[in-house]
Amino acid sequence: MFVLTHRADAASLAVDVADVVLVTPGFDGREARDLVTEIRHLEETDPSRTSRPVIADLAVLIEPSRALAEDELAALDEAAGRPYALGSGSDAAVLATTVPELVARIGSLRDAGIAGVRLRPLRTPRDSTAIARQLVPALVTVGLRADVSSRPVADLRSRLGIAPRRQPLRPNSGGPRMSKRQVHLAAHFPGVNNTTVWSDDRAESQIAFSSFEHFARNAERGLFDFVFLAEGLRLREQKGRIHDLDVVGRPNTLTILAALAGVTDHIGLVGTLQTTFNEPLELAKQLATLDHLSGGRAGWNVVTSSDAFHGANFRRGGFLEHADRYTRAAEFVDTARELWDSWQADAVLVDRATGHFADRARIRDVDHHGPQFDVTGTFPVPRSPQGRPVVVQAGDSDEGRDLAATRAEVVFSLHTGFEDARRFSDDLRTRLLRAGRPADDLVILPGGDVRAG
Repeated sequence: MFVLTHRADAASLAVDVADVVLVTPGFDGREARDLVTEIRHLEETDPSRTSRPVIADLAVLIEPSRALAEDELAALDEAAGRPYALGSGSDAAVLATTVPELVARIGSLRDAGIAGVRLRPLRTPRDSTAIARQLVPALVTVGLRADVSSRPVADLRSRLGIAPRRQPLRPNSGGPRMSKRQVHLAAHFPGVNNTTVWSDDRAESQIAFSSFEHFARNAERGLFDFVFLAEGLRLREQKGRIHDLDVVGRPNTLTILAALAGVTDHIGLVGTLQTTFNEPLELAKQLATLDHLSGGRAGWNVVTSSDAFHGANFRRGGFLEHADRYTRAAEFVDTARELWDSWQADAVLVDRATGHFADRARIRDVDHHGPQFDVTGTFPVPRSPQGRPVVVQAGDSDEGRDLAATRAEVVFSLHTGFEDARRFSDDLRTRLLRAGRPADDLVILPGGDVRAG
């Protein structure tokens, strides 16, 4: 409970019932010190009373110059028919001020024992954005406010309860085990199908960035764990005629996710990306870059493709037999992880005195030679915030489930009926144990269409 007290003689009630005491002192610090002293004295005289924070409640008029602020105060005086700034006898002290003056005044209140300040602008500043941009850094510089911009945003791995690599991958292992299981939510951008958005009058298209931005920001506001995009390698057609909905286009997944990283703060960004027609080095570099750009929010939905229809757009062309798709996918993921793991967590030094950016001894050259890929050299991207982007898998075939059990951290499922979903879950747990992983090592996300109206 908050209780507002204007004078020391009213502090007794606040100390008896409040968790936080709001006071309205003058701006010179003397009155604030008197109020804090009285409150602490009352707390000490009664052992049942505990110490509580004292917050100053300040009414302010902030403008770029003192003259502009005083003009605003004069207008308030005229409207009230009396001097608006009545000092300690008013509801709150009023200060016509600038940002530097306000910061200095807040500092004097802190020195008097005030734990924090609630600012009440009596009028919106002429340029409120500029005032905010000046005020917050100024408070940080003099130690009156924590620099929250430097605090790391929770990465996607932590949001999903997946432990860092080289530790047992158990849900919620990033912190204390929760007494209740948490629901994880992922939002799939309506792709080129019956849920396409371009036909809605309020939307633009599958290409317009505003559509992606609107979708991602709403999902973030709704506390979803991540958004993910599908991948289209070629416009669908039948007998030479392109599918109607496909004409809206299939933009590049990683480009869209990189742009979304700049307009969101917390939500994970997962892209569906092929292992059949891509190469490990290039894709590992792109995903590591996305993880850096987003502050550790990147994920990779690993998919394969077997048909010559898609292959016709790529140099290798042709197709792979079903089983071969997953043989290639497994080695692809392993190779990508070799690349990501080649930089130790402390490899980057940024030692300006010696001119060394990284410690070469902490960067291992990759020398991979397998049935599918030969990769030799130094991975060009430092270790990303998550170490590795989160690996997601969606295949439902026998080979697809094996790939999920041996290499994925999250799996998408189309099994939404209770008994069907339980059979799917039991099957995956059996495969996890067979692969030497704990039975609860995989986050299973069943799919569903939602219509909100």
